[in-house]
Amino acid sequence: MASSTMVLPALLTCYHVLFILAAIIDARHRIFPNGLALAMASLALGAVAIEALHGAGDAGLVPWATRFAYAVLPAIAICAGLAAFELAWRRIQSAPGLGMGDIKLLFSLALLDPLMAVASLFLGLTALAAACLISKKPSLPLIPFLASAWALLTLIDLAYR
Repeated sequence: MASSTMVLPALLTCYHVLFILAAIIDARHRIFPNGLALAMASLALGAVAIEALHGAGDAGLVPWATRFAYAVLPAIAICAGLAAFELAWRRIQSAPGLGMGDIKLLFSLALLDPLMAVASLFLGLTALAAACLISKKPSLPLIPFLASAWALLTLIDLAYR
């Protein structure tokens, strides 16, 4: 059996390759396919499970479950809040805002790092707003901006570790 030190980087590499693919698909077709969302969430959950097991060590099931819950619950809370806001927005404005595909992607990002997912959303939305103003378009796909923000924040995080 492969050790977690080998599996975790492989999972995260696959995740980020799919993230780039999601950005390309969203830029071209303005959709985030459910199959791709499921694959990314599965990889993120696998990474969270490995990190929880690795962090719990020989302490047993309860610390593992606690660590796993601390990773999963914020992702659920963030995305439930965004989904509720989006549904209210659509009801009031009669037009989509953030988009459910964007929320599906944010779920998998929040599994990996909830704070960085929210920061990436903020930075991505800011860049998206600037691009819409510059291009004079009423809307653009979010995932390419989200991917760029995630990459930038990851590089900043790695530089200051």
